[in-house]
Amino acid sequence: MTLSDQKNALAFDAAGDLRETTDKCADASGRVLNDAQARSLASTAERIQSVFGKKPQDIEWGILAGKIYIVQSRPYLSQ
Repeated sequence: MTLSDQKNALAFDAAGDLRETTDKCADASGRVLNDAQARSLASTAERIQSVFGKKPQDIEWGILAGKIYIVQSRPYLSQ
């Protein structure tokens, strides 16, 4: 995966509050996720989809200290 045209990201400050930042979200190559994170996220998404009757899911996730956390999942509704 590569970074989209996003100019900002969300990050925790020293007090633990979530703040918008203009810090780079990607590494020097433009990648947001490394290979291991991408595989882990894909595997997790497949497991989530199987729990919900194999229906496509809109999954919100984040990374904190290198670990991927799932925030929520809901059915993907095509337009």
